[in-house]
Formats: sequence, C-alpha cells, structure tokens
Amino acid sequence: MSHLKQLIGEIHRRSLWQVLGIYVVGSWLVLQAVDTLAGALNLPDWAPPFALFLLIIGLPIVLATAFVQEGAALTSPEQAGNGDDRSSVPDRTTQRRLLTWRNAMLGGVGAALLWGGFAAGWFLFGRGPGGASAAAEAPGVNLRSVAVLPFATRATSDDQEAIIFSQGMHDDILTHLSKIESLKVISRTSVMQYEDTRKPMREIASELGVSTVVEGGVQRAGDRVRVNVQLIDASTDEHLWAETYDEELSAETIFAIQSDIAREIAAALRATLTPESTNAFENRPTANLEAYDLYLAGNYYWNRGQLGFLETAPVTAVEMYAKAVELDPGFALAYARLSRAHTLTYTDYYDVTAGRLRAAKEASESALRLDPDLPEAHLAFGAYLSETRDYDRALEHLELTLHEQPNYPDALLVKGSVLEKLGRWDEAAVVYEKAAALDPRSARIAVAVGAALTRSDAPEEAKPHLDRAIALAPEQILPYATQISFHLDVEADRDAAIRVVEQGSDRMGRLEFAAHLLSSTPEPFRVLSGGLAEILDQLSVSAFGADTISYVHYFLAKGDLYGRRKQPEASRAYYDSARVVLENELRAWSDDPAQGSWLAVAYAGLGQETEAIQEGRRALALAPPSVDAVRGSVSAWRLAQAYVAFGDASAAVEQLETVLATDPAYWGRMHVDPVWDPLRDDPRFQTLLGR
Repeated sequence: MSHLKQLIGEIHRRSLWQVLGIYVVGSWLVLQAVDTLAGALNLPDWAPPFALFLLIIGLPIVLATAFVQEGAALTSPEQAGNGDDRSSVPDRTTQRRLLTWRNAMLGGVGAALLWGGFAAGWFLFGRGPGGASAAAEAPGVNLRSVAVLPFATRATSDDQEAIIFSQGMHDDILTHLSKIESLKVISRTSVMQYEDTRKPMREIASELGVSTVVEGGVQRAGDRVRVNVQLIDASTDEHLWAETYDEELSAETIFAIQSDIAREIAAALRATLTPESTNAFENRPTANLEAYDLYLAGNYYWNRGQLGFLETAPVTAVEMYAKAVELDPGFALAYARLSRAHTLTYTDYYDVTAGRLRAAKEASESALRLDPDLPEAHLAFGAYLSETRDYDRALEHLELTLHEQPNYPDALLVKGSVLEKLGRWDEAAVVYEKAAALDPRSARIAVAVGAALTRSDAPEEAKPHLDRAIALAPEQILPYATQISFHLDVEADRDAAIRVVEQGSDRMGRLEFAAHLLSSTPEPFRVLSGGLAEILDQLSVSAFGADTISYVHYFLAKGDLYGRRKQPEASRAYYDSARVVLENELRAWSDDPAQGSWLAVAYAGLGQETEAIQEGRRALALAPPSVDAVRGSVSAWRLAQAYVAFGDASAAVEQLETVLATDPAYWGRMHVDPVWDPLRDDPRFQTLLGR
C-alpha cells in the first residue's frame, strides 16, 4: 500500500497529469486528421482504428518518458549517488538514456510513417486484398457513396396519400444526406428508376456507381408511423446498419426519424459531419403535420412537373405549397419550394407574366427572412434572379446553396443554366457533368451536358452524352430533339439527323414521335423535309390538346410546308392561325422574347414586312445575346429569317454574325437550313460558312 501511495505521490510531483492531458488532446486532433484523410482518399475502414492502436501503444511510452525525465530534473546526480539504494543508479541511468524525449519523438514519427506507409500502399497498389467492394472496384466509384432506393409501402396504387408520404420521407432523407460533403449521394431521379425493381443489389450499385445501398419501407397507419431501413454493402449483401422505428405520428417524430437515419448512415460510412450538417439535421421545418403533408404533396407534383410536355403539375405544386404556408406561415422550406414552383410555372410557359415572377421573388424572400441559412431558400432566390438576368447575384446565392448542400444536382442545374445564359459554355458543361455524377441515370442532365458541350470548345464530346440520354429515356422526346440539333448544328449532317428521327419513330410510333418533336421545335420539319413532311400531313392540331405552344409550332410548320409546295393560300392560312394565337399570348406575356420572335416569323410568312421586322427587333431588345446568350441567339436567328424573307441580305448576315459570335453551334445549321438559300451567293454569308 505504501508503494502505491509513493507512486501516486511521484505522479503528482512529476506533473504527469499535464502530460496525459496534452497527449489525449493531441491524439484527438490526430484522429480527426486521420478520419478526414480516410474520407478524402477513400481509405479502408481499418485506417482510423490502426491509428488509434498506434496512439494507444505510444501512451505508456510517453508517460514513462515523462516519469523518468521529470525524475532526472528533480533528483541531482549527487542526491542519487548518496541515496539508500545505490544499486538502482545504473538502472535509472539506462532508463534515462532510453526514455528520452528525443527517442519518444522519433518513435512518434516512426508510427506516423508506419501508418502512412500502410495507407499509401493500400491507396496505390490495389487497396488491399479484398479491401474494396465489387461495386467500388468500378471506375469512379467512391467508397463513401450511397444510393437510397425508393421506400416500399403497403399502400395500393390508388392510395395516393400513402404514396406521397412514402416518397416524401425518401426525398427528405436524401436531402439530409446530400448535405454531407464527404458522401457521394445519388440523386432522386436516378434512384426512382429502381422502384419495385428485382435487380440484384450488386447490379444496381454498379449501374449507379456506388458501394452501398439503402433500402427500406414506410407504413403510415392512423396515428402511428413505422419505418424500417437498412444500409447494405453492395458487394457482399452484408447489413452495415439496420433500424426499425415505430413511433406516434407527429411532425416532430417524422423529422427526428429522418435525422437519425441520416446520422446513422453517415456514422456507418465513417463520413465526416461538419457543424453545419449537424445543425441541419436538428432543424425542424414545421410543427404542423397537416402543413407538412401539403408540402409533401407539393413535392410530388413538383417532381412530376419536370417530366415532359402537356403536364400541368407545376401549377398544382404551387397550390399545395401555398396551402402549406397558409397553415404555417413560418414554414421556410415550403416557401422556398413555392418560389421554385412559381419559377418553373414561368419557365415552362404556363404563365410568362411579371406577376408570376413577382410571386417567385416574394416567396423566396419569405424563406430567406425566416431562415437565412436555408440552402433551398438561396437556391430559390438564385433561380428567380436568373430569370430576371441578375446573374452575378444568382451565382452568389447558388454558391451558398452548394456550400451547405454540395450533393444537390438541382442547384448545379440552375448554376449551369446561368452560365449558359452568360455564354460560358465550357464552364456550364463542367457544372452539368458534376450533376451527372450525382444523378447518373437522369436523361435530363445527360441532355444538359450534351447541349452545353455542343456549344463548347469540344463539341465532338457531346455525342456520347446524347446517346446515353436516349438510352436512359427512349420514350421521351427531349433526348431525340437535342441529338437532332447536334447533328444539324455541329455536323451539318441531315442524314444523321434523319436516322435519329427514324430511331425515335420506331420506338414511339411515327405520329406520336412527330407530335412530340413538334411540341419541342418546328425547325426540323423545315430542315428535314421529305419523310417529316409526309408525317406532318397526317398530323392535326387536335393532337396537341390545349397546349398553345405546341399548336403554334404546328401552324408555323404547316405554313412553311405549304410555302415550299407553292401553295400560298394554304400557307397564309396557317401563318395567320399562328399570328392570332401569338398576338393573344403576347397580350398577357408582352415581355416574352420567344413568343415575340415567333410572331416575327409568322408576320414574315404573311408578307407583313413592317410588322415582322418591328416585332423581331422588339423581341431581340428584350433579351439581346449580350444579356442572354440562349434566348438572344434564338431571337437574332429569327430576326435574320425575317430580313432574308424580304430580301435584306445585309441585315440578315449582320444578325447571323451576332448569332455565331454568341452561339457557335448555329454554324452547322446555316449550311443545311433551306431558309438561307437566298443568301448562298452572298460573299459575307459565304465568309460565315467558311469559318
């Protein structure tokens, strides 16, 4: 007992508590650095525990060194020599020679080199035997990558409320995970394609480029909610984590479940949680369950509203979000989504009015006022600013969104669209490619990458992305329309474009494909005459329902067709139908350059020179290429068509020069579009063609 008291006294006397405290704090900092490196370099799970093991070994060595060296300082050689136990002096001298601070530091350096050597060897030479999953061995796969598959529900197909709730839980968990910078999280569009799939887990992981997959189910019954979730290693089908939640139904409970699931997945994947992401997990958007249900319904229609033409879902989404914020005026997230739904309603031509943009602005400002740090609020305000052409501020808010939520393809898509409007095509392509890595099975993003590359310094790189878009969505028109444009704009290759028309027609049916293509743009029907003209003869305006944009395109295409057939009366009749619709639209949408530029084409078809030139110039003034490279180039292109229709070659070429200076992709179409045939012998036009 006396020896123990003597030892404790020596520990106090030699200040070993301070040494222990310093070592523990230093070890904690080392482990944080190791965990960060492990995440950044995709090191295996043994890397952090191995570092901890080395630190544990080092602890007694450091304490023993401190004990001996402090003893040396407190006991002079004369005192040691005159002590009672003289035989202990040689042993203590040996200890002091071995247990020095220099040797301890060399040992620490050696331990660091040992850990670094193992880690570097794993990183450079195959990641160890069996260390990586089969999914992770695929090129570009991040070991901290996860796909959250759609949650199963026992609801019947007509139980829409249960389906919306299940999809809403899935969306919110994805949103939580996307805020963790060290995770690669596959976006909703890609994972929704695996709803009710029977594919093996390994195959799903390979297609999505991930190493782990989350699956689960949601059941809402009465006043209770049951959620079961499991995180699975795709290579072994091993459950890395699983949990079942069976709780009383309330907004607080739902958000707590979502946060806990995201936190547990992050922990299982050893992802680093920043203070910002941790705080985001604790955020409770609303305490009103009914408001939350309306918010989820808004999300459901918002997602549907991005799928294609003739879909009024964005308008319904606005209604749902508006009801949610009416029930809970403090619901910042619902305000942010309300703003984005207003903006989508504007950009998709359901309501291209100043009032709609003003509503988007007010909703986003409400979201920012309620929660200035909310990523979705900054995204909503950035999307609004993009439509008002305040691009610098839009990019600032989008960067704030991506700082807080780096795995957010929607924010990357909006950022890419802003860069396109600025004519920064190469930068836009890079941003879209980042979005594609997070949403690899999204045809919409593949189209965005391809379209940006078409106008970049490397247009030939667009083709694989456009091929992939068609493979991902063989029954959607946008991938086909974009690839047709690629063949015409970049390659000036009518035959290749016609092959794409045939491919789409075989897949969708000739008439259905032609109707959808015409809903997108009427120009291929002018450039690709022949087979498309025959199909156009079989189409009627009734094929487009109440979609005014589509049947304006139909009237314009028919007017051009009969003009080329030398049937002026029929041509004028169709151009006049287009004029009537467009004039009516512009009474409400006077600030829309797209409708104005089409009206200029209609006037030109009717031979109304003054009106055509005046409307074309007005549309161009609303969005010149220097302000909006996308819409401005289109307006200048159509104004040039009006000039050439009335024989003003000089003015037409001047507009085409403006187009090519902003959007080089139009160069190829100038070669193949018959509308420019009157300019073929013009020297300035030939100079443009010779670029």
